Amino acid sequence: MELDLTAGERAKLDEVLAPYIARGRKLGPMTARPATPRKVPVSTPEERAEIRAWAKAEGYEIADRGQIPNAVVKAYRTAHLEALDGGPSAA
Repeated sequence: MELDLTAGERAKLDEVLAPYIARGRKLGPMTARPATPRKVPVSTPEERAEIRAWAKAEGYEIADRGQIPNAVVKAYRTAHLEALDGGPSAA
């Protein structure tokens, strides 16, 4: 960032910041951490629409847009696996 200050403005800024700079602490060398990739479940727009419809029918409060909470996705997938397996009592 760059500020375009006159000499007088710079002196005033230095004066205002001086107490904070005096009490601040020095940081060690800054090293960039590698970005941690987001863990986003792979799903299609159609599947997300199905999950939203199912969640609303099941009484979950869910927005029409944005990320679907992981708990809702997990519940949806669990319910659909049970349906494929013949219900929760099927072994």
